[in-house]
Amino acid sequence: MAATTTTRGNTREEQVIAAARATRDAMTGLEVELLLQAVEWVRLHPGDEVDTSVEWGMRELEIAGDGAPTVDEGAVAEFALAIGHSTDSGRRYLGDAVELAYRLPRTWARVLSGEVAVWKARRIAQATASLPPQGAAAVDKALYFVAARCSYAEIDRQVEKARKEHDPAETERRRAEAAEKRHVKVHLGR
Repeated sequence: MAATTTTRGNTREEQVIAAARATRDAMTGLEVELLLQAVEWVRLHPGDEVDTSVEWGMRELEIAGDGAPTVDEGAVAEFALAIGHSTDSGRRYLGDAVELAYRLPRTWARVLSGEVAVWKARRIAQATASLPPQGAAAVDKALYFVAARCSYAEIDRQVEKARKEHDPAETERRRAEAAEKRHVKVHLGR
């Protein structure tokens, strides 16, 4: 009799686990669909061509790294409102989607197939947006096959490795900035 009770319990447990997996798969599919809609929204609302020779000017319409398409400024707020985000959050979301689709094609393919979680892919996209195109490609190549299980630390290591190789001037600027912030506090007494 006890075995029958356990079997029934296991059957119900198996049903619950199967339902939870199905729900998670459906949610993943919806997250991927929203990313696809974000990319399509940017394609439908292209921004002006960015003059990359101007380093000091405001370049508001760039939502992803160099080489990715820009978006019309008004379209950002409209999309953000549609998905329940603030304008800044919506800009980041659109930027992450565009970064993935245009500068991280290997990772993007793994996201579309459901092999890499959207939140992890967005984290990689946020980390690579400041890299030149060759640096983003290097990170994409290094991480796409392990992206589903790599740590934030590994993402950061690969981004810094790519930055050193493909953007040494920025690497040096960041090093100097970090050195300026170093200090020692000495407390005497008390």
